[in-house]
Amino acid sequence: VFANHAMEALAVATQLEETRFLADHDPLTRLLNRRALLHELGAAAAECDVKPLALVFLDVDNFKEVNDGHGHLVGDRVLVRFGTLLTELVRSSDRAFRVGGDEFALLLCGATEEDAREVVARIINAVESNIDPLVRTLNASFGVATSKSREDPRELLRIADEAMYQAKRSGTRIEVAA
Repeated sequence: VFANHAMEALAVATQLEETRFLADHDPLTRLLNRRALLHELGAAAAECDVKPLALVFLDVDNFKEVNDGHGHLVGDRVLVRFGTLLTELVRSSDRAFRVGGDEFALLLCGATEEDAREVVARIINAVESNIDPLVRTLNASFGVATSKSREDPRELLRIADEAMYQAKRSGTRIEVAA
């Protein structure tokens, strides 16, 4: 009886830990989620008050084609691999987020516009040279907002999002907010 209760308690504790994790993380990619982005953006803006701060917003332009052509299970695998690439290509102090669907964000504390452009270039190169042929087919639009263009953290998010949509509309890969 004691062993059964101990096993039950352990199972409940494990479930609780996973529930807490999922409050701030995407269940598929295990990246931080939009809720965590909003929280960390506010904290980073305060912490990086004397240092530059960059937010990169990105959208995988042709992900629907992967899903439609290969199915959602394959699409999920591609999203997981893409999320892994993002975490591998940023500094340990930076954060990668899955904002929703095929949209991602990178919070780069202490990064200038030039630093953000370098991160974007690394991502583009890693996608184009990836061992997974489906990852290699992905194209993304990137929007960058820097601390010089923010009034508050949510404004930085809005500016990066608008820059990403401008890049998508214009066909350029990256748009930096002025």
